[in-house]
Formats: sequence, C-alpha cells, structure tokens
Amino acid sequence: MAAGREVSEMEWDWNDINSRDLSRNGFTEFPDHLLPEEERDNILSLQIHHNSIGFIPASIETFTSLVILDVSNNRLSHIADEFSNLTSLQTFVAKNNNLDDDSLPKAFDQLKSLKAVNLGGNNLTEFPPQLIHMPDIQKLYLGSNKISDIPNTIQHMHRFVISMKANMVT
Repeated sequence: MAAGREVSEMEWDWNDINSRDLSRNGFTEFPDHLLPEEERDNILSLQIHHNSIGFIPASIETFTSLVILDVSNNRLSHIADEFSNLTSLQTFVAKNNNLDDDSLPKAFDQLKSLKAVNLGGNNLTEFPPQLIHMPDIQKLYLGSNKISDIPNTIQHMHRFVISMKANMVT
C-alpha cells in the first residue's frame, strides 16, 4: 500500500523484480507457500520482517540466489541447519527476535559470501562462535543482547565494524 491506497496487481508485476516483501502480514510460519518453488531461485531479496514467525525452516535452502534476507521483528527462536546452504547470502538481518546461543546453525560459518549480520535485540549471552570463523564479514551488529564477554579470537576477524552497545560486556 502506498499513501493509503491499494496497489493493484496491474501496477505490481512480481515477475519483473527479484525482491519480495511479505512484511507486516501477521504470518506465524515462514511464508514459503506463497512463493512458487520454481521462482525461488530468482529471488535476490526477501523481506519478511514484522510478522510472528517462530523459525526458519529447511525449505529456506530452495532460495538459492538469495543475497539479502530480513527476518527482523518476528519471534524467531530457531534457524534450520539448511540455512547454511544459502551460499549467495550477503546480508542477514534478524534483529529483535528470540534467538539464543543455540539458535544459529552450527555450519553458519559456511556462509562465505556473508558481509553483514545484524543479530541485535535477541537473547544471545555469548559471542556466536560461528562468526569468529567468518573473516569476510564487514559489518556485525550484536547490540542489545546479553553478551558478557568478547573472545580473544575475534582478532581473526579483520576489516569489519562491530557494534555491541547495550550488552553486559565488562
């Protein structure tokens, strides 16, 4: 909707763009059923923020060309291991969810194209160890969590900006 009027399908041709915005729809489950499987490999950007989604399912791996994923302001508490198969992903925004120290896939560090990660406003109490093995990350936001310590091994991450405001680091 723009300025209070509905946008008709005639004005919005889904086939001409590589971005899908399914934000603010009240979804309680990941809405992959709304995106035909044969079109998923063409989607570069997926915005599904401000819903009530509790987990990212294994079907996320069918979005093979995904570069940007924004799942902010949901109720995410789990991300399926298959998430680590998104080899084109460059930006992952999952701020303001319910992610904790066990929520990220163990193979998260296999996302070699990842350049920006925002996990702010979650329930992390430790610096995610998977991130230490990702030297190509350029922007990392972990603010407003419950992280109390930054590991020394963070020195292996170079050329990046990190924000850890509003944590418990001593």
